[in-house]
Formats: sequence, structure tokens, C-alpha cells
Amino acid sequence: MTITGKTISLQVKELDTIRTIKLQTEAKEGIPCRQQELILNEMLLQDTVTIGDLRIEKGSTLKLLRNSKMSIFVQTPGPYHLIFPLEVKLSDTIGNVKAKLLSQYGYGNVLIFNEMVLDEDNDTLADFNITNGSTLTCIDTIMKVKSKIERMEGIPVDEQVLIFNKVVLEDSGTVLNLQIKEKSTLTLLQRSRGFMKIFIKTLTRD
Repeated sequence: MTITGKTISLQVKELDTIRTIKLQTEAKEGIPCRQQELILNEMLLQDTVTIGDLRIEKGSTLKLLRNSKMSIFVQTPGPYHLIFPLEVKLSDTIGNVKAKLLSQYGYGNVLIFNEMVLDEDNDTLADFNITNGSTLTCIDTIMKVKSKIERMEGIPVDEQVLIFNKVVLEDSGTVLNLQIKEKSTLTLLQRSRGFMKIFIKTLTRD
């Protein structure tokens, strides 16, 4: 069982429940049961399940996350450089953090920590060693840019085509991986929803 890099050893029986393991851990390490989350093979273990049910064998290692609340910060790059505080838990997934960021501040696209893109929504903050006071960076996707254009200019997202360096930009791309920087210029084309007339000229061979 590991917590912040430390391994502790417990004596257990097949009929012991996960709750029993948490009680042993509380007695040994002083971590309240309500703050413990035990994980095996990326699965969160429920208190009522037994060691036998999970087929946990001698020498197995469980991951222990401390489920107490902490504060992290999410910043946006660029001239405005906004910083948003978020209250989270170590067991929160990247997907959870994105959802909180979106609901509270209207952001929630691509997150970066220590120059690494956090693209696995099911991974937890603990998996990336994100702790109290850590700062993440939120990068806009092209879809987010289109949404901003719609709010400012009234052009629907589905009618927008954005071009940078002669390349049509995919909605899922980010300003980071496309190397779009401050003062970069994008070309905006508007698709027409209506019908348009085209002409086809048939060529005859002599």
C-alpha cells in the first residue's frame, strides 16, 4: 500500500473488508477512514467488498489516495493571463477537473502540467503528482476559438472555417500544438448554409 511514495505493510485475511483495511491504515498512519480511497488495477474499491472478493493475493499492493480537499490553480496563457482557483481532491480525475473548470469559469479544454498534456480523462490528479498549490495551464482548442468568434461576431460555429499557415484547422487541435502564438493571424472563411448554383461543362472528344 503506497501513499506519497511510502509503503506500509498490513496483515489481512480473505474475509476482511476494504473498510477493515482503512481502519488498520488509520490506526497505523493516522489517516481518517473518510479521507482514504483504495485503488487496485485502476478500480476504486468499495468499503463492503472483501479481500477474497477482489482476489487480492499475498504481496499485492494497493494504491492509497488521501481524499481531503485541496486547492490548485489553472492559468490561461496570453496577454490577459487569467488564474482560476479550484477546490479538488487527489482522487479527482482529469475529466472531473475539466468539468469543474467549465462549470465554474467557462473553460475546460486541454490541460497541461509540467509541460505534459493531460489527455487521459480517467487519470487522477495523484497519478500526475498534482498536489495542493499546483498550477495547471488551460489551452484553447480550435473549437473554443470558434465559440469565442460566434459570441463576438455572431457567426455560427458550424459555418466557420479557420485557416493558419494555409492549413484548415481541425476543431480538436489546440493553439499549442498548432504553434499559434500571441499576435498570430488566422483566416476565417464562412460556409453558406443555403444552396448555391454551380455549372458543369461537359467536354466532347473530337
